[in-house]
Amino acid sequence: MTTDPSAPASEISYAIAYPKAVKTTGYNLDFKGSGTLTIRPDGPSHVAYVFSGRPQRLLARQTTELILAANEISNVTISGRTISFRTTQGRSGQRKLPFIFLCRDEAEAQSVASLLPTHMDADFIAEYNFKEQLRAMPGPSTPWASVTNQLIAANVIVFVVMAGLLGAGWVEVTNMMPYIRYGANNGAATTDGEWWRLVTCMFMHFGIMHLAFNMWALYQAGHLVEKLFGRLLYTLAYFGSGIFASLASIAWHGDKMWSAGASGAIFGIYGALLGYMLREKHALPRNVFQPLLRSTLFFAGYNIVYGMVHPEIDSAAHIGGFVSGFGLGWLTALPIDPARRLELLRPRFWLGLTAVCIGTGLGMAYTPRFDYSLRDKIAWQDSFQGVDQKEPALLKSNDEQFAQYQASDQTRADYAHWITTELIPFYTQLQQKLSALKLEPGKITEKRRTDVLQMLQTKLAGYQHLLKGVQGNDAQEIARYMQSERDVQQQMAGITK
Repeated sequence: MTTDPSAPASEISYAIAYPKAVKTTGYNLDFKGSGTLTIRPDGPSHVAYVFSGRPQRLLARQTTELILAANEISNVTISGRTISFRTTQGRSGQRKLPFIFLCRDEAEAQSVASLLPTHMDADFIAEYNFKEQLRAMPGPSTPWASVTNQLIAANVIVFVVMAGLLGAGWVEVTNMMPYIRYGANNGAATTDGEWWRLVTCMFMHFGIMHLAFNMWALYQAGHLVEKLFGRLLYTLAYFGSGIFASLASIAWHGDKMWSAGASGAIFGIYGALLGYMLREKHALPRNVFQPLLRSTLFFAGYNIVYGMVHPEIDSAAHIGGFVSGFGLGWLTALPIDPARRLELLRPRFWLGLTAVCIGTGLGMAYTPRFDYSLRDKIAWQDSFQGVDQKEPALLKSNDEQFAQYQASDQTRADYAHWITTELIPFYTQLQQKLSALKLEPGKITEKRRTDVLQMLQTKLAGYQHLLKGVQGNDAQEIARYMQSERDVQQQMAGITK
């Protein structure tokens, strides 16, 4: 194959620029800033391509040149006004990365590309054909029809509602109750009949940075995986691996951690990509397979190791999501060929859905159970709202007035009135409120209520003795009150123990 185009009649020069970064291909490793491409005859039938500019070194000012022969340029691609090619020379050649430069406009880029060698190696042709097949696959008609974009939008909306309307916190968590009440994953809460938390936790995030990192990772891998699997199988892999990640978190952490975030499902997407690559390895060109494999393994390895070093990160969910995503990716991978994809789509979907259903059922059956109900615990805490603030002041006032009564009985009428209108009603209302709670029988909160109600009964009986003692200046009733207070202290010690 001839790689040297016809030599131009005379030297041609173009003003070009070397990019710092191009979205899909990177940056020029040899030059920076503005420069020149000169195409000139080099003998009777050869062409020299002379690139000039400032080298990619710190504080470099002087212009240097890189002269390439036609057989040192291959795999030319053009995108807009960006041209890239492979070469064996320069720093780009040493690192086996493309040499990239920018023309002034698209028309000039087309003109320059027509003067460059047309040689393409087998790997490049295979990569080009694969990308064309990938591009030809059915995809979303608009950006908002993309499942990945819909997932990102849903996560952002939930975060705004949590932080803006429910007061969970924007930068960091300032209030855990919205997470606890509305969907974070926790062994005690989820296994107590609130299995929907396996899914809702995937849309909650602990602060803006948690959300941003997860959505960035989803955006990076999601669109490619969605294209490879199709929207249906991609959605199955996302939610299936997210559910398995939540179950893994419960199995490992029990009720010791409140877990939230899309990272388990996102790890599942990277795992699905790895499963796809290993099953359909023959369909992926080496130039596609190797970089994807490296980046996927690096993402998984780095984040799992990082999570193990930082105990606040739910590594169990990450590992569970990645492993289950790998399994789902292996089971549901579809070939690139359109006819075979259409033929296998339905059986692969049912195979994946069956795996998700069986795995979820087994996870729900074998995850640990706990002896308390979160709903009961929240209702219990709500019943005591305000008690911690009011009770210490009430008890202090009682101690002071009781001391005054013992020193002089002149205040006993006022003290008796205070006992009747303040002290006894406070504990009576608390007793009625706790008695009215609908708690799950046999759970720890219901047992605790029984103990607390018994203690309150003892306390109220003691205050009745106190009232009679104060009203009648009866030492025996006062003694009974003092004994009741000692009994309350013993009962309280038993409850707190």
